[in-house]
Amino acid sequence: MSNTIDIQQFLVGKTFIIPLYQRDYAWTTIQVEDLLEDIAEAIETSSPHYLGTVVLSHGEPGSFEIVDGQQRLSTLTLLIHALLEELSTEDQQRIADTAILLKRGSELKLNFGKNSSFVRNLFSGSNTTPETAGQRKLRDAHKYARERAKMLSEKGGRDLIVKWMGTIKTLEIIQFDAKDTGRAIRMFQTINDRGLPLSTMDKAKALLVFYSNRHLSGELDSNINNYFGQCFDAFDGMREFVRKPAFLINNIARDTFGEDDLLRYHYLSYSFPDIADGGDYYGSTQTVFDSFLRGTLKQFSKSSPEKLRDFIEDYTQDLSSFCNAFQRVISTAETNPRLYKCLVVLGISARLYPLLIRLYQRGMLFETQPDSETDLLQCLETCDVRVYKTRATDPAKDIGDLSHGSRHASTQKISKDLRSFTESFMPDGYFHTLLEQDMYDNRALTLIMLEYDEYRANAKHNIETLRGLVSQQITREHILPQTPSFAVTECGFDNDDDYKAHLHKLGNMTPLTKRENSRCNDASVYTKMTDKNFYSSSHYVSTRLLAHEYKAGSKQFQKEDLQQRTQTLAEWVQQRWPLW
Repeated sequence: MSNTIDIQQFLVGKTFIIPLYQRDYAWTTIQVEDLLEDIAEAIETSSPHYLGTVVLSHGEPGSFEIVDGQQRLSTLTLLIHALLEELSTEDQQRIADTAILLKRGSELKLNFGKNSSFVRNLFSGSNTTPETAGQRKLRDAHKYARERAKMLSEKGGRDLIVKWMGTIKTLEIIQFDAKDTGRAIRMFQTINDRGLPLSTMDKAKALLVFYSNRHLSGELDSNINNYFGQCFDAFDGMREFVRKPAFLINNIARDTFGEDDLLRYHYLSYSFPDIADGGDYYGSTQTVFDSFLRGTLKQFSKSSPEKLRDFIEDYTQDLSSFCNAFQRVISTAETNPRLYKCLVVLGISARLYPLLIRLYQRGMLFETQPDSETDLLQCLETCDVRVYKTRATDPAKDIGDLSHGSRHASTQKISKDLRSFTESFMPDGYFHTLLEQDMYDNRALTLIMLEYDEYRANAKHNIETLRGLVSQQITREHILPQTPSFAVTECGFDNDDDYKAHLHKLGNMTPLTKRENSRCNDASVYTKMTDKNFYSSSHYVSTRLLAHEYKAGSKQFQKEDLQQRTQTLAEWVQQRWPLW
């Protein structure tokens, strides 16, 4: 059933619970400001304002689970608290509005679920530290609401605060009630949420619950909700992790990365009996939802309830396990230098994520083949350096076929197939040829320089050192400057074109921190090599040794030296990332 009521009618005599399977609080101050503008507009026009829809599932008498609308109701609760805080504790209006809108007895009308303790501390003024992305956003939204409430109080005193409270009571919503969670989610599937746009992940959960309700008497509703709740938590954890200094992982930190990417990555490594492997490797998440998920559910619902049940159970459990593995592999980079370099420094291609996550989920990422020291992480890294970074190609179908089979394939088979894939697209001869050409824009160059630095130092950097170097930014320094202040023929080059053709080769690159690079600017090679404030004091061993070699030799760095260094580095790179 549904009806249009105002907020006061909606709240009186009820308590509301945000179930654990729901996504965490996700609004930013942009959405909070939108809500504030809605209320301000309602005050200015003296007219009712439609706040949106709320979908509820009945719990105990007088208690409801919020299936849709928790973002708006959570924010409204934060705002009501902020406004009431501007009134005296003895103010009768504050006492009345607290009872009507905010509390039922000693408890909040809105139970914030897993964030209940955090919100209680927030409201009491305790200095509490957020532990999740949702808690950080709750803190920011509450702070924003408090700032606005304080400004309103300073501007119009008690009367303006009371006016805002009165307007909030008249905000209108459409309330949808259902007897159980399954029916409520089916309602939610058809309603346009006024807050954040529905993700395909939301729609997938609703679709699975729909099939559980319609064909399996709702027996899998609870599992579906719980598993998707774990997926939402894993996503929030990943996004929060890449906010840490020196842990920016480009594929995850980008604004366009969302929960739907989890759905797509999982699909590309998922297999189930009677479902053909393969698919549209370039397709959108919507393609995955419509062609794969909806199509499979429809197919099994017609053929066998048992098969449908098995698929839904397997798919939701594996999706949750996959998402949790994704979060764990990301967070493990905090302590594992190899994963840190692979994810943060190299920025392994997103095409390899499905395979990387699946292997970590199965506990195989660090497994080696018999009679070999090469584990599957090294295989993936080599594949990325050679195929995706150096050749800069994207053979989606080939790697997709490999990913699809990774759920059950052995370590030996995955290693063999990865080697075949890598050799097919980047054999040794072609790899060496490309390494001797322009390398400046090669996205593996930062890792190459860092690994070469470790090689020259004869020691691996620990995680603290790596974080320090990334924090200072690893830059690509041109030994011979990009803008020469000398005649290039003096360094053995035929002309300016010949100089430019060698400028971005490996032999003319060395790592520096951003500050060191700025200091070098276009200084001469002699100055950079001999002045103690330049290469000799660099954070990088390989750059310091370059200066020592220069001083110990003929004090020349000409075309011949650059070419020889390029050849040396190309051979070293090929040995460092060989076919196994």
